[in-house]
Amino acid sequence: MKLYEEAVRLNEIAEPTIHQQIHLPHWTEAKAVLYRFFDDRGMLLYIGVTGSLKTRMQSHSRGRWWDHVDHTRTKLDWHWTRESALAAERRAIQEEKPIWNIRPW
Repeated sequence: MKLYEEAVRLNEIAEPTIHQQIHLPHWTEAKAVLYRFFDDRGMLLYIGVTGSLKTRMQSHSRGRWWDHVDHTRTKLDWHWTRESALAAERRAIQEEKPIWNIRPW
């Protein structure tokens, strides 16, 4: 729970970045979130989508790359629909090439 609360807090106080679109819904109204994990040097490690950030982060915490994540650099993009988040995820993975994502296309 603490990790989820910290991610929400960071997203609420963060300045909008290239990854955070101002027109996206507030996190309490969103149906899905596209997230990006970076290491302490700013290298993009992983991009994903979830409808439950808390559950997904708990699942990721068992991954072998999790210890490399700098949570202060995590970027969250909230979407109205899961479909729009999945489309954004696919584009982001293709364009940004995170090192831990599998690219089946």
